Amino acid sequence: MIGAEVCLLLVFPSVLFLIITGVPVAWMVSSDGKEETIYLFLTVFHSRNPVVPRYILSDRDEAQLSAIRRVYKSSHLFLCLWHVLHAWRAHLRTSQYPDVWAALQQLPRADSKDAFDRIWNTIKRQAPADFVSYLQKYWMSGK
Repeated sequence: MIGAEVCLLLVFPSVLFLIITGVPVAWMVSSDGKEETIYLFLTVFHSRNPVVPRYILSDRDEAQLSAIRRVYKSSHLFLCLWHVLHAWRAHLRTSQYPDVWAALQQLPRADSKDAFDRIWNTIKRQAPADFVSYLQKYWMSGK
């Protein structure tokens, strides 16, 4: 089993790219982004390539995350900071809540549980209730 330093999965609506240590090694063009379709692609790729990435960077797409977990069980899965912030920004009027936006940008960079909790409590106090509910449901659920 060969371990690659980084495997980056970039998913667009119908295209998935596998990039290992900076080199594109595979891509998938599909009419859907369903888990089984992504799983099939990853399974075929894995059967033809012995690389098991140590780290996988992805966006917050559940179908993609589930397929990755099924194929690369020993890899560490991380979310792409750009995609996380992009998703949050799409759900918050940042011009109306600049302090919340500033805190949100710091949340993924918290270097301790205390720092994370402090930033999260600030966000919960200052952000609109529907946005806090969104964060709790999709980002803080531990799934």
